[in-house]
Amino acid sequence: MEPTINPIVVEEQPGNKHHAVILIAVFVFAVLHVAASHYAYGNTPWGEWVSAQFGWERNHYDRIVHFLFGALILPVAGELFKNQLPKRRFAAGVFLFSFIFALGSLYEVAEFAAGVIVDPEAGLGFLGFQGDIWDTQKDMALQALGATMGLRFWRLRLRGPSASVK
Repeated sequence: MEPTINPIVVEEQPGNKHHAVILIAVFVFAVLHVAASHYAYGNTPWGEWVSAQFGWERNHYDRIVHFLFGALILPVAGELFKNQLPKRRFAAGVFLFSFIFALGSLYEVAEFAAGVIVDPEAGLGFLGFQGDIWDTQKDMALQALGATMGLRFWRLRLRGPSASVK
């Protein structure tokens, strides 16, 4: 049986001029995860290609995805929480950054626990450490960097040019 791709039609919400940007961010992030779930993060062909271009020994696909988690999902969270966010831009930014960092860190802990509990021998392969004992910390740092970039995008694009940091 051939898999089929059915387009999802999403109706534009009245008053939400950034709906398409949010949908694209979620779609791109979902595609990155689906690709990684098929190959495993350490074996994705795109990561191998990037590593070959830069002369890296390690497949950095998982690090790219962690960075993009912060960059792509922070604007989504900003849109989801826009009615509950503090009115002050700085406080709203701190909340969104903290939310994304906490969510990504929780994923790292759950990923580690699942890898160790389910199958301790295969667990490290599942985790994609690729010989780097600091992989979890580097992934968290990259999602923080991505969240910082996403915060800048959220302030400029979703709130308008007047919302830039002063």
